[in-house]
Amino acid sequence: MTLRILVIDTDAEFTSAIYDHFEHNGDIVDVTERADEAKLKISELPPDLVVLAWRLADASGIELCRQLRLRRDSAQLPIIMLTERTDEAARVRCLETGADDVLTKPVSTSELLAHVNAVVRRHRPHLIVEALRLGGIELNRFTHRVQYMGRELKMSPVEFRLLMKLMENSGRIMPRALLLDQVWGSDVYINERTVDVHIARLRSCLRGTTADNAIQTVRGLGYSFVA
Repeated sequence: MTLRILVIDTDAEFTSAIYDHFEHNGDIVDVTERADEAKLKISELPPDLVVLAWRLADASGIELCRQLRLRRDSAQLPIIMLTERTDEAARVRCLETGADDVLTKPVSTSELLAHVNAVVRRHRPHLIVEALRLGGIELNRFTHRVQYMGRELKMSPVEFRLLMKLMENSGRIMPRALLLDQVWGSDVYINERTVDVHIARLRSCLRGTTADNAIQTVRGLGYSFVA
């Protein structure tokens, strides 16, 4: 599965480690240290999960968690809170405020990833469907493998994520800007022409399959996967 994760924390070293670890796992990570910016990001492009620290640059994580639970666009958003406090009262307060899970710092990126996956399994089960099957193509989110009639199709991580997003939204028009955000991340500044280049490469990967012409260009808008 590819998750979009928003990390809200002032610890630059820790957020850098999270970014590297989760991106390597195939997820898309966005980072901020401010509550006001976090709320804007959630409104513009809702993440699948939020990792929220107790201490932020402009507010407390507890207060931000409370505010997010009062908003329609984030009332059900999975939230994992991080705190340096070890007392039971702190953990209870986090949970009572609306956090789905609480971890005490320091925490390893591997442990955090395990908790992220556990929370997603509980609250966003549709995100962990193991395989997508369309047009004779089978895409496995867990193994990052794409197969056609038992034959593995070789493609880069970017082409894999691009195909996954198109298959997840089969029949819908996916604008280039949206694909850029969902495949490369909102903080990566690249030209929309990059999408066209990788679409061409992805089509080459699918050549010779029944999905050869599944990726259709919608002139002036973007692309659509039609199986």
